[in-house]
Amino acid sequence: MRSALVAFACVVLLSGCTDADWDHLTSFGEAAPQDVATAAPAPAIAAPPPDTSFCQAVARQDATGNAFDAATQTRVAQQSYAQCMALYSK
Repeated sequence: MRSALVAFACVVLLSGCTDADWDHLTSFGEAAPQDVATAAPAPAIAAPPPDTSFCQAVARQDATGNAFDAATQTRVAQQSYAQCMALYSK
């Protein structure tokens, strides 16, 4: 058992000294890098309409969902609304 571990350790240590392309050793039918670069770009996901009622509702729910004081509720609502609008404006 000990000799098998020593042999395995030697193989692992010596494998770093080769110039073999180990990345492609176990690639099972993956595309070559030049094929990936010429692939068609993915279609863009359509953004929802600029109706802000959804983001207002999310901000209201985030602010009132916990027992925050008034100042914290205002700050949470503003941050939540800004985050929601940033996500849907992409």
